[in-house]
Amino acid sequence: MKSQQIALWCWLRVCLILVLSFWLFILVAAPAQGQTVIASVPVGEQPLAVALNPVTNKIYVAKANGNNVTVIDGATNSTTTVTDPNAIFPVAVAVNPVTNKIYVANEGDSCPTSETSQ
Repeated sequence: MKSQQIALWCWLRVCLILVLSFWLFILVAAPAQGQTVIASVPVGEQPLAVALNPVTNKIYVAKANGNNVTVIDGATNSTTTVTDPNAIFPVAVAVNPVTNKIYVANEGDSCPTSETSQ
């Protein structure tokens, strides 16, 4: 039994080393040239989650400190705010590009919030 535990431990270490080596290779091999920041858009305090609607070029940012989501227009970088008085601590946001709706998961509530996108 002891030898099986040692073999399992060695196998897990080998797998971990392989996974870490793979990610290190990916990080080192990723090209850095051509990747520059073109704009910084303020969205308020504690941004927690981001979702993109590629059809409308809108970016949605859920903020942990309120009951709202900041909507960024990807073409102009202008922002608007969608507020839901029933939302409590939004932690995730998802977009359905077909219906143009956003869905926000709230940590303080068991029901997700659904809003029509702007």
